[in-house]
Amino acid sequence: MRNISLILALLLGAAAQGQVPVNPSDMLHLLITQNGQSLTVSFETAVFDTPILEDFGDTYTGPGAVLTGRAYNSQYGWLANGFFNLNGNGIFVRPVEIDQGLAFYDEFSFAPILTTSGSAPAWRWTGQMTHNWVAATIPGDYEATFEVYVGDPATGEPLPGWTPAMVTLAWTLPGADCPADVNADGSVSDSDFFAWVSAFIDQTPACDVNLDGSCSDSDFFAWVTAFVNGGC
Repeated sequence: MRNISLILALLLGAAAQGQVPVNPSDMLHLLITQNGQSLTVSFETAVFDTPILEDFGDTYTGPGAVLTGRAYNSQYGWLANGFFNLNGNGIFVRPVEIDQGLAFYDEFSFAPILTTSGSAPAWRWTGQMTHNWVAATIPGDYEATFEVYVGDPATGEPLPGWTPAMVTLAWTLPGADCPADVNADGSVSDSDFFAWVSAFIDQTPACDVNLDGSCSDSDFFAWVTAFVNGGC
């Protein structure tokens, strides 16, 4: 099942928000269940491929511009599994451990969440299906472990007497062995040139093709060499 509902929701909001990124990948739902005074989180799909963070090479406008020049993914989605009786309290998600380089943004507002850019550590889930954005720029494998808990709706602090759930999510950004594959799509092509220019202008790590720790003209020549040679 393709991510049709997410695509439609994003397109409907495009007029108000500017150009909105679309992630054309299969949805992977995280089912949140209440069992008495306990929460559990389970994967709706038992077996699936690790979601791929990908830079589509587009320049976005409006709030979605935070994803320009980054590889991103929104496959994981929080989804209610049954009914909740929380006595007016809320369900929150907060990071326990996040690999360096990951950034998280709200699905609709694109506001930073989960400590990204100094945001609050706890993000309140609305109870509706929500596919937040996850982004990175440096190729590699990433993981993040989250605690899902019942909290005070005013402060976000965990409430005593409730047992939280833990879940670990993983992503991969291809290209660790091929820095010339700037947009991490598995090949070195014309689109990587434009991705490199964007990264060079923004001085993001993706433009460091020769891996010398900085972005300079020499990285452009390193990219051209890789392109002429057909890849890395």
